[in-house]
Amino acid sequence: MNSKIPQTLKPYFWSYDFSKIDPDKSSKTVVSQIINYGNISDWKWLVSYYGIDSVRQIIINLRPGEIKKRTLKLASLIFNFNLGQIKSNAL
Repeated sequence: MNSKIPQTLKPYFWSYDFSKIDPDKSSKTVVSQIINYGNISDWKWLVSYYGIDSVRQIIINLRPGEIKKRTLKLASLIFNFNLGQIKSNAL
């Protein structure tokens, strides 16, 4: 795995030191930022890097509020999970 996040995704990490983000160690942060602020093309990068099952599991196990509600609904369709699977998420 190439352990670098593409420069095109840098704008989604405005509050982080982009050069120090390790996508393997910070997968939850990477997934939540890109799901919340990225576009479908960026979501495709997530799938190509982590795999669809890993992205799905990361989203399902994030803390409440880490994914915007409206975005979570779209993600559930694209990543094929039921909103009822979300841990402690008050929808």
